[in-house]
Amino acid sequence: MPQLDITTFLSQIFWLLLFFWLFYFITFQTVVPLIVNALKMRVKRFSSIQLSSSELQKEVSSVSAKYDTFFSESCGSCYKLVQKSYSNVASWALKSSKQVSSQFKFTPNYLNNLVNSFIQLQLIKRVLLQLLRK
Repeated sequence: MPQLDITTFLSQIFWLLLFFWLFYFITFQTVVPLIVNALKMRVKRFSSIQLSSSELQKEVSSVSAKYDTFFSESCGSCYKLVQKSYSNVASWALKSSKQVSSQFKFTPNYLNNLVNSFIQLQLIKRVLLQLLRK
């Protein structure tokens, strides 16, 4: 076998060393700098992504706080508006019933209907207030 021939050992060792030296030189001159640059770019990109994500997280929390504040204020103003409307309607109904009762005689059946309508107004108020609180 020619690989085991003693006369060709020196030639084989020479070419082996030459090949590995060239491979080592080419690798460290071209491939390693490319890998190092790629890793540096990854680190820079990752740090910029982390920075932007933390900024976005801060922005999300501030927008969420503003939304909660706006929503609570709007619910409060709606609640006050419903209460004011209800008190206006109740005072109008009381004033109207007093005016009408002073002008006419009513039967007990009419008074029962008036009480029932007032109870229905109370129920409507409760439902509206419960809807606004949700």
